[in-house]
Formats: sequence, structure tokens, C-alpha cells
Amino acid sequence: MNHIGSILILLFVSIHLPFSTQSGKANRFQKSKTALYFESLGLVNVAEMDETISVKLMYAHPDNFTGRTLYEDLSEAYLHPDAAKAFVAAQKILKKHCPSYTLIIYDAARPMSIQQKMWETVRGTSKNIYVSNPAHGGGLHNYGLAVDVSILDEWGNPLPMGT
Repeated sequence: MNHIGSILILLFVSIHLPFSTQSGKANRFQKSKTALYFESLGLVNVAEMDETISVKLMYAHPDNFTGRTLYEDLSEAYLHPDAAKAFVAAQKILKKHCPSYTLIIYDAARPMSIQQKMWETVRGTSKNIYVSNPAHGGGLHNYGLAVDVSILDEWGNPLPMGT
């Protein structure tokens, strides 16, 4: 009976542990407010369509041109369904020709509130040509139709792509 009790406790913990949270942070089964917002607009999580695609959103940490974290609750890349299908097709072509390489997404759909913060950072500077003015409707990122991408080699290093 003691052995069965231990197995039941282990089974209970293994089933419920993935659903718990640590330090109040969302776990992998809970979607962020931003992710839910994107999904309400019909955008799709690209990595859910192809798990071989790597995602490292540049604005999810302060190592970007603004010097601050802009995506507080987003770590997934969302795109318009047509853009996502095209991106997945590009990954398949890359894998066919260079099986050890993979695409990495640095930015995809972007909320207009983040676009505003980016614009405020570059407004009046020489960098303003790189950021669409949200007062004019933003840019293609705001509609899930643009993606900042590179290619990772077999060691996970990005290939030089320029700007």
C-alpha cells in the first residue's frame, strides 16, 4: 500500500506540476495578455506551426536600440496567417537545402502601444527612418505582416545578414 501511495503522489505531482506557476510568472500553458490579444485579431503563433523555427524577440529584453524591455509579457512570434504560412514554407525550403540551418525570428507582430514607445525613442533622430510613425497607422509589424529574421547555422550562430 505504501508503494502504491508513493506512485499516486508522484503521478499527481507530475500531472499538476506543469500547470503551476513560479514567482507569479505565466507558465508555458498560460498565454500572455498580448498573445491573447494577437489571437483575437486572428494572428497565429509561428512556432506552433513549425517547432523548428527559433524565436528570440529582441524587444523582450533591453539589448535593443531603445535600451529597454518593450515586450513585458511576450516571447512568441505572431504573424498574419498568410505571412505565417509563407514563413513556414521558407523554413521548409531552408531545411531542404541546408538541414542544419534554421530561421530565427527577432520581431514579428508588434502592438501599436509598443510602436508608440519605439517612435518616441527615435522621433527627431536619424533613426526615425527605421520606425513607422504610429500616428500614420504604424507599419507592417503592427499587422503581423513583417518579420525581422536571420538564419542560424548548425551551432546556433546567426549568419551575417546586414541591416
